[in-house]
Amino acid sequence: MDRFPHPSPTRWRRLPGFTLVEMLVTLAIAGILVALAAPAMSSFLAEQAAAGNADELAAAFRFARSEAVKRSASVTVCASSDGSSCGDDWSAGWIVSAGDNLLKVQNGLRAMDHVDADADSVTFASNGLVSEGGGSAFTFVPTGGDTNLQRVVQLDVQGKVQVTKGSS
Repeated sequence: MDRFPHPSPTRWRRLPGFTLVEMLVTLAIAGILVALAAPAMSSFLAEQAAAGNADELAAAFRFARSEAVKRSASVTVCASSDGSSCGDDWSAGWIVSAGDNLLKVQNGLRAMDHVDADADSVTFASNGLVSEGGGSAFTFVPTGGDTNLQRVVQLDVQGKVQVTKGSS
């Protein structure tokens, strides 16, 4: 009796699945595609971060204007690094306050190189018009500094907020 029988021809039939060569070719193609897509993806993420941060500041201005009218009192939006007092670095965050009442806090921004601002604070009067800081532009510069990816928040003296793409 044979201890190690020879395989019969029916045992040599091809089993379903991938060969090692097929798998390596697939992984190589996938690696090339990822390498080609990575620069476009980082640019996309920087643009989305700038757009998101600019939209958050625009929303803070709209909120402050609404609160000023609702409260019949001045409401201020100002740069703040500590979340409680005004400063001059908009990329560190901002606060919305009505007198001594803190209404809203925005922490530091994500994926931003810096924010170029024409004003350190914006104050809305009780009628909704900008009494301080009107006509200002706030340019959000994403990491990498590409001017095509920037977002600009423009605020006119009537309190209208507009977000545009590109440099101011």
